[in-house]
This record gives sequence, C-alpha cells and structure tokens, in this order.
Amino acid sequence: MKWNKPLVIGTLILSILLLVVVIPHAITDKNPYSIRTLKYTAERVDGVIEFEQAPFAPSEKYVWGSDGLGRDVFSFVIYGTRLTLKIALLVTLFRFALALPLGILSGFNFSVPKNIIRQVNILFSGLPPLLFAIIVLYLNIFTRLDKTWSTLAFIIVLTLVGFGKLALAFEEATKTVIDKPYITSEYLLGKSKYEVAIENVVPHIMPEVVVLFFMEIARVLTLQIQLGLFAIFIGNLRILLSDNGGVVRYWQVSFEPEWASLLGYASTALRVAPWMVLFPTAAFSVSVLGFNMFGEGIRIKLQDSKSNFIPKVRQIVSVIFIKKHRHEKINYKKPIIIVVIFVLVVTMINMDFSPVNLGQKEYIAKSELPDRLYVGMDEVGDVTKLLADKMAEIGLETVYDNYTQIYEVEQNYYIDKSELIINGTSYQQGRDYIVRNFSDSDISSVEIIDVRSQSLYNESYYDSYKGKCLWVDGSFYTDKALEEFSKNLVSTGCKAMIISNHDWQTSMGS
Repeated sequence: MKWNKPLVIGTLILSILLLVVVIPHAITDKNPYSIRTLKYTAERVDGVIEFEQAPFAPSEKYVWGSDGLGRDVFSFVIYGTRLTLKIALLVTLFRFALALPLGILSGFNFSVPKNIIRQVNILFSGLPPLLFAIIVLYLNIFTRLDKTWSTLAFIIVLTLVGFGKLALAFEEATKTVIDKPYITSEYLLGKSKYEVAIENVVPHIMPEVVVLFFMEIARVLTLQIQLGLFAIFIGNLRILLSDNGGVVRYWQVSFEPEWASLLGYASTALRVAPWMVLFPTAAFSVSVLGFNMFGEGIRIKLQDSKSNFIPKVRQIVSVIFIKKHRHEKINYKKPIIIVVIFVLVVTMINMDFSPVNLGQKEYIAKSELPDRLYVGMDEVGDVTKLLADKMAEIGLETVYDNYTQIYEVEQNYYIDKSELIINGTSYQQGRDYIVRNFSDSDISSVEIIDVRSQSLYNESYYDSYKGKCLWVDGSFYTDKALEEFSKNLVSTGCKAMIISNHDWQTSMGS
C-alpha cells in the first residue's frame, strides 16, 4: 500500500491546529491579555531597584518571550490560533459562496455573472488585491472598530479582493466539462442547462472545488501575513506616540490575540526582539504548509483511478436538486460523516471553549477622579485606594501585599495658577503658555526677556540670562531639547522659562 504522504502530513498538522483551537487553556496557563510593561530584575545592596522594560526575551517565565506590552508571545499565539483560522476559514467560505455559482453560470455564457467576473478581475489586475485591502482597511472607520465589527470588515474586504480569480477558475473548469462530446448527447436527450449543470458539471468540477478550498485557506493566511506586515489586523488599536512638528506617529497594536498583529512589529523589532516576529511567522508557515499539503493529498486521493467520488457526488446532487435516482439505494453514511465533521470543525473554530472569563468589567466615573494627577501629589494615594477597591470588587487579588509601591522622586511642585500680562494683553496658562520655574523662590517680580527670536542652542547668550525669566517659542524645539536647555539654564542662574506654542500642558517648578 502506497502512503499518501501529503495527506498524512496535512492531516497531522490540521489535527494539531484543531486541538489548539479547542483547548488552548490546556496548552498554556497564561492569559494572552495580561499586560506587564515593567518587571523587577534585581535589587542591589544599596536598595536601588532595577527594572527591565518589555519586550522581554525568552526565559523560563516567557518561553517565547513577550511583545511590546509584556504579553506572553506563546499564549498570544496559542489563543490567537482561533481568531486567525476563523478569519481564513470564513473568508474562504464566502469566496466560494460567491465564486462557485458565478463561475458555473458564466461557464454557461450567462451575461450578468460573466460581466461581474470580468469587471472584478480587470479591477484587481490594475490594482493589486493586497494594495486595495491595505487602502480600505487602513481607513479610520475600520481601524476604530471593535473585535466583532473589525472581523466582519476583514471578511468582507478579503472576500471581495479574492473571489474573482476563483470564479474565473470555476468558469474555465465549467467550460472544459461543457466542451466534452458527451454533453451534446445530454442535450439531445432533452436535458436542460440546469440538469446538465447539476448532473454533469458539478460532479466533475467538485474534486477541483474540494482541493481549491484548502488551497484557498492557505492563500488567505498568506494574505493575512502580508497585511500584518503593514500593521493591519483584527482589533487594530492606534496609540498616539507623538505629533511633533505636525508629524503624527502611532503605535499599531492589537488587544486581541491574533498572529498577524505581532507581525506589525517586524520593521522595528526584528533586530532587537526577533522572537516577536519569528514565532507568529512560524505559526503561519506551518498552517499554510498544513492546508497546502492536505489539499494536495486530497487531490492525489481523488485522482486515483479507483475513486468513485464523481459518481457519488452526481448521485447525491441529483437526488437533492432534481429528484432523480430516488428509487435507488444511496449510501449516505460517508457524506453525512464528512458534513458533520466539517460543521463541527467550523463550530469549534468559531466558539470559545476557554474557561477563562474575561468579560467582567468595573467602571470608574470621571467625577471620582481628580482633574489631574502627578507623581508626588497627595491625591495619588486616594486614587490608588480607589483602584484597589474596584479590583477587589471583581475578585482580583494582589501578587504582593498591596498595590502601592513607594519610591523616591525629585522634589517638584505644580503651579496651580499664574497670571501673565504683557503690554495690556492677558495670556492664559495651559492654553497660551506654561511656566517652568527653576527655583522655589517667588518669580512674580523677575524681569522677563523675550528670546523667541534667539537660539537657545547658542550658549554664548546664557550669561545674560542670570536672574531673569525667558520667554521661549516652544514650536522651534523638541521636548528633549527643552529639557536639556532647562538643565543648562539652571546652572547659569536663570530663574524660569515661559514657553508658548508647545504641546506641554503642565506648569511646574522644583
């Protein structure tokens, strides 16, 4: 007996994937949503605590390392199997639901489906499907969607960009069958196009349909990889990093476990944290290999001379759609078993069997929080207690004794109110300007020098700034530059800076 190696290997890989989908909690005990951006690495003798910032390298605690939010990559990939395969499976089903009837009808020269297939393929021959998907899914309306609507958007867009080629393949397959000599005999016997389609075309193209189905899942997974590299994935959340100089920079991150979301780190993390990209890429590669091998194995199986697949399909569709052969005894056991297995697989991929309940929520009203909160303020203790009480209400317990950890910071104070009037014009703190005071002395009578036309990079001016307050145009400098200027100006005896036209919103002193 000759082994069908592709079918054996593909079945093994798909069985493992199905197992991961059904019982992810049995494979990993870590929560894929758990975020930890800092962790202790050592406590030296002098009492100074050292921290390590995410992403964390592979270790005993993080087998495959962590991502930029400190989430365990292994659990993220394991739990992400369900959502990733769900997208690929549903997109493939929808593509076939459109392509198969359109392809068969077009093969019989019906004008409407033929025109639809032609126009779709013309569109995506000029505009690559990947580029179209990137343009559409990168729109703000899609990047702001939650998991459910984001998933639906992905399914619709990926279905539209891919069903055209499938439909064209089914059209060609249909025409190949119709051009056979025996089809003319079928028409001479009085059969309609509908009967020819059901009894002749569908059974003969069905082997190709089955094989293409699994191959198409692999293609959709490949498309997901490509979209992930462009930071386009399910539940995309854009975190604003900065908008300096009018250039807005976002951090593309997903709060939903899904393989493609980790590939969004590829351009920035491949050198410093390659595990964030390599492991989800490996998961994609194994899955694509599994579906391709399974499809190839099915092809070999169906092309076997001993296979009676086509006669069985013809018998079943004839009974269902044109009520023929109903007097014959048909063995429904194998088709029913196959259909039941397929339905079970689709159900398992779409259902969450995990015992972890992540749906419990606790809300905090804005009125319960102070207007602003900075390190060192007395209100910090009150907010800490409020958060601890809220977490205790939903059954969360602390790993350590409590949620509060005390550490030393530089002594600072925040200027609650200041008044600036220049030449009769009143300026509002926090809107028009902020104050950075370099001493704890009163600066209400300090002379203000307008240095908006001078460069603070030129330190030759610094001696003339002693004992004075500088009026600086913040639009000319970055945050880091202003911090460095502040340190240098303190040493020269400068009292304060008034900064206008800048993003900083907090007036403070030391």
